[in-house]
Amino acid sequence: MSKVDEKSDRSGSYVSSLFSSDVDNEIKRLQAQVDLFWEEERLLYDCYGMADMSSVLDCGSGPGHLVKRLALQYPNVKFFSLEMDSTYCAYQNTTFHDENIDNISVCHGTIEQNEFPPGSFDAIVIRLVLEHVPNVKASFIALKKLLKPAGRLFVIDNDFSLHLKTTPDVESLDLLYKAYCNARLAEGGDPYIGRKLPTLFKNYGFSDIELQTVTVHSEFSGDRAFLKSESSAVGMVLVKNGFLEPEVFDKLAVEWRNLLAIEDHSFMRLLFFCTGILKDEDLLEKITTTTEEHIAEPNSASATDTTPESINNFLKHEIERLIKQDLTAVENLNSQTLIHLGIDSISAIDLTETIEKTFAVSVSTVYLLGETNIGMLVDLIQKSENGLHINFQDSVHEEGEI
Repeated sequence: MSKVDEKSDRSGSYVSSLFSSDVDNEIKRLQAQVDLFWEEERLLYDCYGMADMSSVLDCGSGPGHLVKRLALQYPNVKFFSLEMDSTYCAYQNTTFHDENIDNISVCHGTIEQNEFPPGSFDAIVIRLVLEHVPNVKASFIALKKLLKPAGRLFVIDNDFSLHLKTTPDVESLDLLYKAYCNARLAEGGDPYIGRKLPTLFKNYGFSDIELQTVTVHSEFSGDRAFLKSESSAVGMVLVKNGFLEPEVFDKLAVEWRNLLAIEDHSFMRLLFFCTGILKDEDLLEKITTTTEEHIAEPNSASATDTTPESINNFLKHEIERLIKQDLTAVENLNSQTLIHLGIDSISAIDLTETIEKTFAVSVSTVYLLGETNIGMLVDLIQKSENGLHINFQDSVHEEGEI
């Protein structure tokens, strides 16, 4: 098995032949990537209860290095390994058979096209995959479908703006990663997905979301562990495909050699580890409906009524809408500063625009983010309605004064 089958299944921006012309070397590189982070990663799987789960899917498992580690670490858990590359599937079947690992089932397929019925798994692990996927929305929807109610999703991925850092700096390394990112983007991937993971989890219906970073440093792991997980073949493919100038690759090779000759050199690399629990959609819908009914948009009549009570109610409802929180139980509400209530610089901009549109009163974000409270805003709007035409774009005031 020395050459990658060019007709292997393709989906997204990772195809083994695009990373290395020799499948054996690529398998070794991927093994080193798992080994480099395993001890730190394992602690997180322990923390989130992997040992207590009955069925876990490794989605996009490659040659199976991670799922093998997991299966040996948690022998009472049944693991399923889903991989689209038939070469890697064959490698896994041979490896697990030869090593008598019997708690892994290997399945050929993709995130969206596979043999599993809905609600099959207590947890899904998807590691260094989403950065290569062209349609992340479809992937999250498919992953949710495969999870049991309250199932847990683990996503481990890169952000290549924070990939490998060295001491001293290697100037050409940044150019290499810029070229790599351009290549991934051109092929439909997202090399910066690490920073986006918590938002993706929230947007696609997960709760109890946590983000960790898994960090490794050569002072603890040694140089060899890092060097095995990197490959000059990746740079050569970037040159071949026109994303990296040959002169930059040559310069990088020299700088890399010189770095290794420096006594106190070091490498540091991190991954983003995000996890969350699939929400109960029926319960979520009830909570959302109740919240929307309680914190509703004020009607036009209350917005244009300029009695102190109506202005006060309008401002209260508007602030509740902006901070997404019910203020009914807050004591001395009118004397609490807007910052204390939860207004930040973004919501302050929205509030200034609403006040201007509704009451034709101009206030600045500086004014709102000072010592201003609802009572002061009511007084300001009332004075404006009485023909004082006060503009508070740059007002500075003491607490309790307008």
